[in-house]
Amino acid sequence: WIPGAGQMGAQAVTLVVTDSRGDSASQSFDITVTDATSPVVRLSMPSEALPGATVTATAAASDDLGVVSVRFEVNGADATDLATGPFQRTIVVPANALVGTEFHVRATAQDAAGNIGHADRVFRVAATPDVQPPAVVLHVAPQASPGATVRLTVTAADNVGVKAVTFRVG
Repeated sequence: WIPGAGQMGAQAVTLVVTDSRGDSASQSFDITVTDATSPVVRLSMPSEALPGATVTATAAASDDLGVVSVRFEVNGADATDLATGPFQRTIVVPANALVGTEFHVRATAQDAAGNIGHADRVFRVAATPDVQPPAVVLHVAPQASPGATVRLTVTAADNVGVKAVTFRVG
């Protein structure tokens, strides 16, 4: 006998033994069936976010007898408990968060028997995408004599910084 989800609690069981002559003996007892199955949790969210962005973490939690709560924690603290779905947590990335900073998110589901299951994910703070080309102003005399030294100067600027300035002749 394998108890099903609808057979939780005390179950009356009777054992009957019969011999080859048809004589039998029986014994009755109770078995208490308890839920020992942990909830299954899947956590989804983006793997990167920009400073100042909002990230939504979504937990899909299931259990053979039902999930009674889901707790979200960010970096091991700042717990938020939800008793009903959808199981989602909004995380605001600080506007001054450094590129590469990691946010560890854990979703822990609990069933009525106190069994727990969890899932973990990490997202990182990404660099602001560079969508603006650099600005360049070249300063050079309009004419030069053969053999003369030509002095070139440049002013370069970019919204995320200038990596290099290279002069090429020809």
